[in-house]
Amino acid sequence: AEERAAWPRLTCFITQAIIERIQPVGGVISSTAHREKADSSTRVDLEDAMQRMRLNAENARSAESEAERRQREIREIEESLCPKPGSSGLFFSSIPQRLIPPSAKTPAEITLHSLDKSYLLEECLRRHFQNDHQALLGELQFAFLSFALAQVLEGFEHWK
Repeated sequence: AEERAAWPRLTCFITQAIIERIQPVGGVISSTAHREKADSSTRVDLEDAMQRMRLNAENARSAESEAERRQREIREIEESLCPKPGSSGLFFSSIPQRLIPPSAKTPAEITLHSLDKSYLLEECLRRHFQNDHQALLGELQFAFLSFALAQVLEGFEHWK
């Protein structure tokens, strides 16, 4: 019962709009990037694409050995099908680690803005959230929950 009472506080700023903006394509959140299993028609398409690539590249890369060519083609196809390792597919807002206002000219002003992140917060709110602090809090809550419930490391890094 006590655990259920905590959920409204952990999710009070998460709205449907925030979920739709952040969720990965397909709507499934996963801690690791998974390869999609190709059906037989996809395999045939890949074989055709590889054959066409071989024919097109044959004249341009005659010095390259056949084994090197096959390895490169396979690597290119795998990279196009699979997300990068560690990528959950979540679309979090980009929050820079360091942002100094253009008006900061002296070393003392630059140091002040390096220590005090108020300007960074204001700019982030303006650029990504149209000055809606609840939307920022909702995204941070979503990031925390994606880490706590789905072990998505990107969520933890964004929440930090």
